[in-house]
Amino acid sequence: MENLHKLYRKFKDASLEELRARLAKFAKVRNLDQYHSLRNLLLALLVDVCGLDLGQTALSKIVKNTQKYPILD
Repeated sequence: MENLHKLYRKFKDASLEELRARLAKFAKVRNLDQYHSLRNLLLALLVDVCGLDLGQTALSKIVKNTQKYPILD
């Protein structure tokens, strides 16, 4: 786990272009690019790093948007 934190600190200031390139390389060398888009890989990594419950987060956002944007008759 400490190695992961060192790696995070090393790349925490990466530009979006560098992040895109690294994710593309990550997917390509593992032959994942045929199954996952860069967007999906990024979301999966963020969810993992942040410890989010993606399902619960999405449901909460739906409820919030339902209140924010009610159906108008």
